[in-house]
Amino acid sequence: MVIRREHARLARALYDTFFESKALAIVAKELGRVTNFVDVMVPWMNDLVEQNRALKDGDWWAYGIEANRAAIDTFLR
Repeated sequence: MVIRREHARLARALYDTFFESKALAIVAKELGRVTNFVDVMVPWMNDLVEQNRALKDGDWWAYGIEANRAAIDTFLR
């Protein structure tokens, strides 16, 4: 995403909105796991969630260049 400098205040508002949305999505996934109400029909979904949590250090959708350095380097290779 690119934002012109004259709209720099918009960048912070977008980041905050995306961050809040991410937090809400994680809460919804966790609630689904606890109540066994998931939005996908994959019987092994809880196992996949645990594997993803272990692989991504608990942050499935990390923001920022440093947090995504390995993925960026892999993509650029």
